[in-house]
Amino acid sequence: MFHDEGTIETMNRLGLDFNAVGTHEFDDGKAELLRMQNGGCHPADPNTCQGGVVGTPVPFEGAKFKFLAANVVETATGKTIFPAYGIKVVNGVRVGFIGLTGGMDLLGGAQDIDALVDYLEDYKAPNASYDPSAFPSRITRLP
Repeated sequence: MFHDEGTIETMNRLGLDFNAVGTHEFDDGKAELLRMQNGGCHPADPNTCQGGVVGTPVPFEGAKFKFLAANVVETATGKTIFPAYGIKVVNGVRVGFIGLTGGMDLLGGAQDIDALVDYLEDYKAPNASYDPSAFPSRITRLP
């Protein structure tokens, strides 16, 4: 009925930083999922953008947090529709959050994340062009 606008607004108020999209976020298609991230009214449903009734912004402002989708690749472009990861500084430590969508075994699961962590650790040591601001200090998997 409200196309998850209320859910997104609640998550905004909770101060969420990142959200790994799940398989059901794709139930209404890519355009609707992008609307959840970026905001705007649903093109065909007059029940959306009703925030004025409950004191939330109109039109719907979308998620203030970033959707992540490391293992969801758009067939036409070969690219992910959302960033694969996000980085947040927590108590002075750069923490990487990787968004994995369950039920879509495109990467092969947790063992691939372990391999990615190993790769990043191996890359940092011998690579003269390593830029510490481009890599997290810690990596956390968001299921």
